[in-house]
Amino acid sequence: MSSNLKDESERWFIVSHHIPEQIGELFCGIRCDKLWTGIYWKPDTQLQIWEKVREFTEAKAKKVQRDFANVSGDMEAATLRSKTKIAAIETLARSDERHAASSSLWNPDPMILATPSGVVDLRTGEPRAARPTDFATQLTRVGPAVEGAEHPIWSTTLDEVTGGDKQLQAYLQHMAGYVATGETREHALFFLYRPGGNGKGTFKDTLYEILGDYAKGVAISALMKSNRDRHPTDVYKLLGHRRTRQTSTLRHQIFSRTLVSLYRVTLQVRRHAESMRCYATNGYGPGDILKFNTKDRPTHVTAEAQREAKRQVLEEAASHRVKLFCSFILHRVASSPQNARRNEINRICYHFNCYLNRVSDHGLVLIDTFQDTSLLAFLRQKFSLGLKGLPYSNSYRLDRLLGLHLASIGSSHFCSVVDVVLGALRYGINARNDASRQTVAQTLLGQLAPLVIRTGSGKVDELSVFFSPKTIRVPSYLKEYRDLHDFLAANGLDCH
Repeated sequence: MSSNLKDESERWFIVSHHIPEQIGELFCGIRCDKLWTGIYWKPDTQLQIWEKVREFTEAKAKKVQRDFANVSGDMEAATLRSKTKIAAIETLARSDERHAASSSLWNPDPMILATPSGVVDLRTGEPRAARPTDFATQLTRVGPAVEGAEHPIWSTTLDEVTGGDKQLQAYLQHMAGYVATGETREHALFFLYRPGGNGKGTFKDTLYEILGDYAKGVAISALMKSNRDRHPTDVYKLLGHRRTRQTSTLRHQIFSRTLVSLYRVTLQVRRHAESMRCYATNGYGPGDILKFNTKDRPTHVTAEAQREAKRQVLEEAASHRVKLFCSFILHRVASSPQNARRNEINRICYHFNCYLNRVSDHGLVLIDTFQDTSLLAFLRQKFSLGLKGLPYSNSYRLDRLLGLHLASIGSSHFCSVVDVVLGALRYGINARNDASRQTVAQTLLGQLAPLVIRTGSGKVDELSVFFSPKTIRVPSYLKEYRDLHDFLAANGLDCH
């Protein structure tokens, strides 16, 4: 037997005996070097995985010496105990797909907090037992106190710091609860501002210590506006952490809006990537592309698995507050498909910009690629000049859009989300008159309903779903638009 074959057989022995099929039974993600402790996935900083392999080879070596009490047996045992052999087995085990894990697997739920006494669901405040499938890699320093526990020292400290202001204490408690989550929906950046020696440091340092792995210190200079380029390491190391701690800033220093926004956006992007576990759980591997069209699925992914992956994508989109902006135009109304696309890109960009003004935010535009030799020049015009040829002004700057880009399926999860959402919408619209596809169409539209923007009356906002053009004069065309409007309303999309 060659050494490579022997390594392979030993690899499968250690996989079957020390790394069971169920990912949570012992340890997972050798490539990520994490071990399940019974509470959370702990980084393997003490080389425990290597030690497990060494223990395995030691047992094999002793067995060889028992079975072959001669020079050959001693030589084989020495080989098994060698660093080269241990490294070879450990390296082979890394590549086993049953327990290899990518970074997107970890910490998918921003509303759970792993503590030494179990997991706390921050939605309800209720503790529960930790599960390997929580995929938590961070841990607080302490667990939650029992209900009704006294905290005289902390209560006295808060009274002294706030001057006995119970309303301020309640606000600080609310703030502490918010920073314990991985949510950024409030877009809040908290400042504790008063002269020194009044308890600010005590308060924030206590929270920092309690949160343990979830907190990360960063130099205040990393978030300050600067005329010179700075290395991005300080900002990048904040990824995955829920609370940062900065030292006091000097008067007249200005925060860099770009860096503060980048921190918020990168957290949201990371959460989005981590939440897309629907790929791996439904058979999609590295290099596989998730699209709406069933015919475009990888050959090893079943149609049922692809449908489940698409359903989960729509659920994840809704949970991350993805908003749908679409415009419908009848083919026979448009002068040409190319002109229709360009006109509706203008409309969608305008509606998106209006919405971003409404919520005081900024956004990026991803446009699906189609055959148009002037498309890139068209997008450059939208970014640099805005909309042209409007009835009441020469131009309209899209000041809330940070960029307009072409989407490429497979280059990011965002592009797959766009393809699945628009594919579901297109299927639902085109199947409205096909009785055999009505059930599927209704299901898809029902899954898309949480993505639209609604007015106070509950109807779909015109910014979100628009029927183009605004005025329809031809009776036959008007009937088709009304039929579509009624069909959408019957399936949870009651538009204005």
